[in-house]
Amino acid sequence: MKEDKSINSTTGSDELSKKALKKQQKEAEKAIKKAERKTQIQAQSNIVQEEDISIGKYGETGLIQSKEKYTERKFIDIKDLNPNLENQNVWLRGRLHTSRAKGKQCFIVLRQQSYTIQGLAAVNNKVSKQMIKFISNITKESIVDIEAVVKCVSSQIESCTQKDVEIHIEKAFVISSAKPQLPLQIEDASRPIKEEVDDNILNIKVNQDTRLDNRVLDLRTPANQAIYRVEAAICKLFRDILTNKGFVEIHTPKIISAASEGGANVFTVSYFKGNAYLAQSPQLYKQMAIAADFDKVFTVGAVFRAEDSNTHRHLTEFVGLDLEMAFKYHYHEVVETIGQLFVEIFKGLRNNYAAEIEAVRQQYNVEPFKFLDPPLKLEYSDAIELLAEAGVILGEEDDLSTPDEKLLGKLVKAKYDTDFYILDKYPLIVRPFYTMPDPNNPKLSNSYDMFMRGEEIISGAQRIHDPELLTERAKYHGIDLEKIKSYIDAFKYGCPPHAGGGIGMERVVMLYLGLDNIRKRYQYPKMTTSKSLILSGFKEDCEQLIARFEKADDIRFQTFCEIWKTMRFSLVFTGRPTFLELLEFCEETLNICKQFLLLPPRFKERIGGLYLLYGIYYKMPVDQFKIRVKLDDWQNIMELHAEIKEAEHLDANYILCKLIVDNAFHFCIFDSEFGLEKQYRVKNAQCFNPYSVLPILKDLTDKHQMLSKINEISKVYEENKQLLKLKNDSSTSLNLFNSNIAEEIINDIQKFEEQKRNQQIKSMFDSEKACSSSTSKGTHKKTQLKGTSKRKMRPLIDYDFQIESNESDEDEVFEPDDYDSNSSEDFD
Repeated sequence: MKEDKSINSTTGSDELSKKALKKQQKEAEKAIKKAERKTQIQAQSNIVQEEDISIGKYGETGLIQSKEKYTERKFIDIKDLNPNLENQNVWLRGRLHTSRAKGKQCFIVLRQQSYTIQGLAAVNNKVSKQMIKFISNITKESIVDIEAVVKCVSSQIESCTQKDVEIHIEKAFVISSAKPQLPLQIEDASRPIKEEVDDNILNIKVNQDTRLDNRVLDLRTPANQAIYRVEAAICKLFRDILTNKGFVEIHTPKIISAASEGGANVFTVSYFKGNAYLAQSPQLYKQMAIAADFDKVFTVGAVFRAEDSNTHRHLTEFVGLDLEMAFKYHYHEVVETIGQLFVEIFKGLRNNYAAEIEAVRQQYNVEPFKFLDPPLKLEYSDAIELLAEAGVILGEEDDLSTPDEKLLGKLVKAKYDTDFYILDKYPLIVRPFYTMPDPNNPKLSNSYDMFMRGEEIISGAQRIHDPELLTERAKYHGIDLEKIKSYIDAFKYGCPPHAGGGIGMERVVMLYLGLDNIRKRYQYPKMTTSKSLILSGFKEDCEQLIARFEKADDIRFQTFCEIWKTMRFSLVFTGRPTFLELLEFCEETLNICKQFLLLPPRFKERIGGLYLLYGIYYKMPVDQFKIRVKLDDWQNIMELHAEIKEAEHLDANYILCKLIVDNAFHFCIFDSEFGLEKQYRVKNAQCFNPYSVLPILKDLTDKHQMLSKINEISKVYEENKQLLKLKNDSSTSLNLFNSNIAEEIINDIQKFEEQKRNQQIKSMFDSEKACSSSTSKGTHKKTQLKGTSKRKMRPLIDYDFQIESNESDEDEVFEPDDYDSNSSEDFD
């Protein structure tokens, strides 16, 4: 047995050594194959390296730390490339705008500010496939250095500014790489903005808030590059022209010890242990310079206004181009100087900056700016007459609202073919206290405004330079003399007669180029949220609506409705590109309108705010929003309600009661909604009132109703034909004609409609009786209303309503829910 064990042990040892040997043999084979593969790859790599004839002509430059100078590279600007440089080698630095590789070629567009040129890299005896691949992989917006040969082209390149030439690339180096994923594509942000879009063509539009959130990228577009060069040109022309006319540039303080212009709407800043203010205007310092015999002065600098800038033309911080000038005998000497200043600026832009203006027009398609030389000058009374001819009636002492100014601009353009004009002799009552009265008419003043495309760009006047008259006017306006003492004292030692004005540079740029929003000109707008753009101009429109209502002789709701219709106020809900934006707009409009109901101290203004809130609430095209009120807001509203009841204003009483009965108010802690609930509600919101979203749909609906009527007529006509046929069955021919057929059809339709109406009324009465029978007596009051054609009613609540009734109306009993607010025509 022991021998057997020994034999078995030897046999196992032999078998183990064979397995180990086999394993080692396999590992050796793998190692050989791996080595062969590595050798093959290395060989192929060596072949590639040998075949890449462009080594050293492309690649990453690396971080530039001013280590060395490349004096042999003489760079040229893209704008200077022209056919005269054909076949010459040039160095260019720019951003890779676009690239497109195809086979052995790669097309690129190189951009330098607002100028672009097409480039071609193709495989040849100087350019390798590896270089083509490298160029095609460069990310958009990367900064590159290109050495290339200038070549003329047989047909113009429409997609680039340099249309007659292109570059054939020989060297390409990346100076600074951009990330592959960009928040917005410059190509998309540069697309022309069209009013009408073809549904068959993909229209990519970058939203305004996306542009502002990524302003560094947005400012790279050719249009934006051109806008800022036009702005720089306006500032340079302003300085050069006035300097040539003998003006002296001064620099006025921006941090001042006392609030300027009476202290309203100023920014307060901490100044060591006290407070200081940001200057609202350099006017005081300009006038002091005139009193110090500087004769003609101007200043260019920042101006700060602590005002609501949620409009298309207002900013809290902007660049002011201010000037002041002494004159001999008449302030028109200054008016003519300023008018000619603008004419020379417009000429300088037209003659020297045509390429920049064209770059802007490529994206924002607007009409060229037109002006006259000398400029058109109208008096305020002329403007009132032009507006009256267009149906807008204003008094001699009424101020022009923003819509009035825009309409006047269109009327002036149509009549005089100019976008720039001067309006002189404004009513004294609408101008500041320091404005010189007109010696010939005490109701007028020696003041003027100048307009571009119907919007004011400068407001100026002859200043009162006599301290006694200045004091008298300040007292008339109720101004505290202590607050303006230093201003009045500046004129006690003799001051020449003078006039001037302040120009908003950003607004001039916006209107000259025809931009729709001043933020397209402002580099980094001071805005807290994108709501500012969504609500742009709405509060201003509300203020104008209520201002017109305050001028009315009564506070009737019908008067308010007439003003609403005149201003076409329902159109505020139109023009929202997305439904989500419409939702945000509707919610914020209620918050804005609520402020007119709560804050204003004047009773009539609050009534206007109530009517405005009522109109917006029932006309908005979404039904998901309520008027959010806090406890103190509700107490404020109840106090107003008590005042309305005491004054017996039935219209206002009814409107407020209607809002209460319809649960329009939502009690809350905050003015705005927070949390996930809002996201869920917005997601499930529905648009229910197409009339407010797009008024033209009403016409389509009316046409549909007309087609339904025609269909009814057709049915009745067929029935009459069959009846006539049966009546004349003994005849050999079919008598399908009746001379009274039209009258019979009309009568039949009227009978049909009357039957349908009676059935609806009967079913309504039946439902009311069933409801009243199930309700105990005395638990629910009902209101009896005179029969009307539209069957409308007032809300059923105890708010001092006394509704007339008579015996014939006793059977007509209505509930509050029967009143359909959306069917009202008051606001249409």
